[in-house]
Amino acid sequence: MAAIRFPRVEEPLVSRLREMEGVTSVVVEEQDETQLVLVQSSLGAQLVQPLIGALAGVTVRAVTAREPTLEDAYVALVGAA
Repeated sequence: MAAIRFPRVEEPLVSRLREMEGVTSVVVEEQDETQLVLVQSSLGAQLVQPLIGALAGVTVRAVTAREPTLEDAYVALVGAA
């Protein structure tokens, strides 16, 4: 899973992330004055390089790769319903 923090993320970028190879889920969470985009992928940490390429020209505060939590799985399932 990759977690990307943005000052503000636009829908065209979210759509582009959803269309990336190996991406199984994209969830946007509002947090204070930023937005956190959680990208789940079957590629695991191998997603980070292509993800950074997809973010070219976009203001990003942070990108981290981590293992998904149970909460992440729940949000992905409920968000897909």
